[in-house]
Amino acid sequence: MNTDPYSSVLEESLQTATKYRSATGLDVPTAVANSVDVLVGWKNVSPLTVLLTSLVKKSVDPEQDIRMHRAELPGGYSGRGLDSKIVTPFLAKNGFPYMKSGSGWLTRSFEQSHPYDLSYPGKVSGRGIKDAFLRAIDSIEREIVDPNALIVYMLQGMIQRRDKETVALSKPTNLTISEIMSYLNRHFASGGSGKARLPVLAVYAVYQQMIGGGGAPTVEKYPATRTCTYTIWNPTHLPTPNPVRWGTLR
Repeated sequence: MNTDPYSSVLEESLQTATKYRSATGLDVPTAVANSVDVLVGWKNVSPLTVLLTSLVKKSVDPEQDIRMHRAELPGGYSGRGLDSKIVTPFLAKNGFPYMKSGSGWLTRSFEQSHPYDLSYPGKVSGRGIKDAFLRAIDSIEREIVDPNALIVYMLQGMIQRRDKETVALSKPTNLTISEIMSYLNRHFASGGSGKARLPVLAVYAVYQQMIGGGGAPTVEKYPATRTCTYTIWNPTHLPTPNPVRWGTLR
């Protein structure tokens, strides 16, 4: 059983958000919901992480002014510490966008030792992002919205984003060599960013299939498809492929 109060808030909120995937029944004003929607949909996840951390803190410690996000501020607390220990690991564990650095506070936008009030001087990239973040914080401190309801609302939006961005990949079997070549040629000819990595990834995929269970003994044949076989003459085991070395699809 998890006895940490911050983790408990997140886990219980996630259960509610998963069960009820729409905002039905949540007492979240439209203006506040719109601000959260902006942050949930934004490519940079640091504002989202910092807001979620602030809400979790307010849920567990209602007397805390979450605008005072650093310990050196009057009556402040360590938002970065709570984020790095609890919130970011929670986001990563559940497949949500998270800060690879470990905390949303490790950016110049949110690390400044100024309260998160409507006059906060930090520069936050993205049109309307800073305003959406600060207004959401302000709505909590002015008791316009319940922090627990807003946590659930945020997680509902994050679940929807996660599900939309998750692509189910299948591994086709029983393809002929000509079919495989046709698919590869069409794939290489397509546009889009990251195109230069495709040949490397194709070779890596073939390499994975070749080593199968970790290697192959001398002069033993293994079926590659229904129309061909290959022979490995090297008596030593092939090394396990390193996806960092061969390229990683982003």
